[in-house]
Amino acid sequence: MLKRLSLCVLLMLISLFALISCKKKIDYSKIKSEKPVTEIQTGDYELDFTIMHNSVIDYLSSEVMPFFFIKENGFDISGNNTDKSINLTCKCLDGTTIEDLNLFLSMALNGIALNAAEQDYRFKSPNVDNEGTYLDFGTVFNVYSLQINATCDDGTVLMDKVFKAGEKITIDPRYIKE
Repeated sequence: MLKRLSLCVLLMLISLFALISCKKKIDYSKIKSEKPVTEIQTGDYELDFTIMHNSVIDYLSSEVMPFFFIKENGFDISGNNTDKSINLTCKCLDGTTIEDLNLFLSMALNGIALNAAEQDYRFKSPNVDNEGTYLDFGTVFNVYSLQINATCDDGTVLMDKVFKAGEKITIDPRYIKE
């Protein structure tokens, strides 16, 4: 019995070595080298801005910081896939400071970036450090330009800026999460 078992094991090992040694050799010099596609045409991207708007509202609502200085129904995200633009409009109460607005915009832009990454896998989500602090706004703003318009009830314009696609957004992506 032991002889048969050892003979079977020996035959299996010989078969295995025979299969390994018969592996076909590939001549890599004959393979045509082509550059991989690393860039995707901007016309390929299509975001749903209604879904984005609702997602960002949900994202902001889940945060512990209330944005009491933004008027009720005074926040809107829209966009255009043909022009590759995202528009963020907010109506603020009188007395809103630019610091308050920047905190709000930081969180809103993170929400936009997270939703864009959910809608299209080619957009990378914002980078986050070990403490959960956002370090950037992902890659959506490398393809889409961003227009921010924030005004107060009294007509004060807190921000009216356009950031072209790929341009550095001057709003700090970091904010404190409690």
